Amino acid sequence: MTPNELARELGYSGVAIRRWLRNQSRRPESEKWSRWIMTPEDERAVREAFSARTASPIRQSRSERITPESTAGEAWEYEGNVVAAVARFLTAAGWSVEFIADTRAHELGNDIRATLGDRVIRVEAKGWPSLGYADPRRSAEKKRTNPNTQAVHWYATALLRVVRDIGLHPQHEVAIALPDKPRYRVLLSETQASLRRLGIGVFLVCVDGSVQLYLATQGQTTDRTVKAQIDRTVARSK
Repeated sequence: MTPNELARELGYSGVAIRRWLRNQSRRPESEKWSRWIMTPEDERAVREAFSARTASPIRQSRSERITPESTAGEAWEYEGNVVAAVARFLTAAGWSVEFIADTRAHELGNDIRATLGDRVIRVEAKGWPSLGYADPRRSAEKKRTNPNTQAVHWYATALLRVVRDIGLHPQHEVAIALPDKPRYRVLLSETQASLRRLGIGVFLVCVDGSVQLYLATQGQTTDRTVKAQIDRTVARSK
């Protein structure tokens, strides 16, 4: 069983379970970069620890379940720090952050999911490519791909994921979050018209951790507009 699976069963966030396990030093260093599968002993320890927390603030409200934290020892443009900064920004704006992906564990799904009344926003984040490898086994190696080149691929991946979300969750708002880097600025400028037309928001995280809303989301309005355009195109083709 993974920490996320047990978290769903117990009604806690996966972040809280993983943080508790790390504090207990229950994961061997050799397994740091692999998928986290708990031992039966780990599972029993978590159940015992969290069963006594029924009054804990982590279960009182959705907005208190997630505590976005920056990743110590990582550069400001690291994806996990971008996620944490945008989560704090959304929380300060009144959103309830329901889910934050574990960047180090390569957790699947949206990087951030938050709600504000009947609104839902899904955010896909990317960091800035490093010159070296994060895997300590390859720490002495240097990546062959130039960061500016790799950033284009990362940006394209982020766009593909939010476009998929538009199709899967047409009533939700979508956005991408990026560190404020010149290369990303150029890519945003080149694709800004398309981003606006699709209603994709953009958050830019600065070196001091502050967040700029580069483009606002327009998910619901855009969804109706695109549907109307598709309907007219289908009607003309008949």
